[in-house]
Amino acid sequence: MTHDDAEKLRKNNRHWYFGVIYKCPQDPRLLVKNKFSIGWTWNFGHPYVLLAIIATAIFVLGVPFALAALKLATLTGLIVCFLLCLLLVVLLARYVANGPR
Repeated sequence: MTHDDAEKLRKNNRHWYFGVIYKCPQDPRLLVKNKFSIGWTWNFGHPYVLLAIIATAIFVLGVPFALAALKLATLTGLIVCFLLCLLLVVLLARYVANGPR
């Protein structure tokens, strides 16, 4: 599937619920651009979406909590670590949401 084909699926209103939830099993992308606003949303039609959501939550929350549990960082360090994890997820989401090339 080409990027243009995937974008046609994304723009089709049949695949959007309440304008914010996207579900299209034919779209191979895990993340897609939001319909009305800036950012991305999960493609709930993708077979690995729940695994990806759980992995993202574990990464963003788990790394700072692990550092805190091991007493390897101060509060400031934990906040910085959390923000860096979020930044990495956002950059990865931007890359993944562009879909097939």
